[in-house]
Amino acid sequence: MTQTIAEAWQTKGDVLRSLNRHQEATRSYEAAVEAYDKKVEKNPEDIDSWLGKASALHILGRWDEALAAYDRATEIAPRDYRAWWDKGQFHSSTGDINESMKAYDLAIELIPADDTAMLALPWEDKTEELAAADRWEDALAAANKTLELDPKKSSMWHFKAFILSSHGKKEMALSALEEAIGHNPGDIAGWQYKAGLLAEMKQHNASLEAYDRAIELTPGDDAEGLAQAWLSKAAALNKTGRLDEAAAAFQKSVELYDLAFTKDPGDISLLASKGRALFGLGRYDEAIAICDRILRDAPRIEPGFAQITAWIVRGDALRALGRNEEALEDYNRAIDASPNFIMAWRGRGESQRALGDISGASMSFYVARKLGYEE
Repeated sequence: MTQTIAEAWQTKGDVLRSLNRHQEATRSYEAAVEAYDKKVEKNPEDIDSWLGKASALHILGRWDEALAAYDRATEIAPRDYRAWWDKGQFHSSTGDINESMKAYDLAIELIPADDTAMLALPWEDKTEELAAADRWEDALAAANKTLELDPKKSSMWHFKAFILSSHGKKEMALSALEEAIGHNPGDIAGWQYKAGLLAEMKQHNASLEAYDRAIELTPGDDAEGLAQAWLSKAAALNKTGRLDEAAAAFQKSVELYDLAFTKDPGDISLLASKGRALFGLGRYDEAIAICDRILRDAPRIEPGFAQITAWIVRGDALRALGRNEEALEDYNRAIDASPNFIMAWRGRGESQRALGDISGASMSFYVARKLGYEE
């Protein structure tokens, strides 16, 4: 179907935003709002235009106007599930969980009961929203409802496994992943997740078999995916004492990260992962050099995952070289940026213990265990 002028401006804005051309995207969304305004002036009952306008205003950060447009849409078409669903997503993104739940529930009531594929989608949104609000039991119930409606949805089986594993129910989490793989034997992410969970459960041989299956399924041109799988497999091999095989897997990972970085030289997260692989090979000075590069080249904004990982890997390498005071500084930087990284607390404890701060080390290890660290 041919796009209207308003929809064309909005689509252009979406493309520009995906390219990080934000000023141009803003102008496109503003043009879309103007075009939608002209449409609703001609036809005040045009639900599609009200929803389109609301979406564009939301992206522009004009939240009060966006909410007014969503309100108008639900007034015009109170039996249109799309209006309530879109309004629920708006409330979710602005942090109003009570209103988002009300809107999602109304959308669910209005979707035909036999349209199970469509019904599963707002239930999936509910699951993610409830989990984000730490309402884990409700999130698990919503995940189960989503899977009842769409049992082949791999991502929701993964999410269910995450909820269960996070609450110590690892056997149940493993069953969820096996369900995912049963419905989709080619589920690469499912095999990787299963392998990591088996490693946590100290079922190392089964873990390695799962990593091998993930590597076998990963396309040969997916250098990043293969690099991550080999890195994870290397860590699992280390835990079994198969050190020569682990070293070969770490080396394979380094080579694949180099290949991936040539394809996407702007992705510093690839460097952070390569740093972990170099650490695994005992090439500590090289790991430190890569971390220094990340911390030098990363955008000067609030620290992201790559910077935090770089501090942790740098701390690990410094600690391995016996430079515990410097390592402690890096672990503290990582914890200050985000206090939920288990390995930062664990490394902090090791450095404190090496420096003779036994009480500080005890507290750091305690926090690491509370976050889920297991020897």
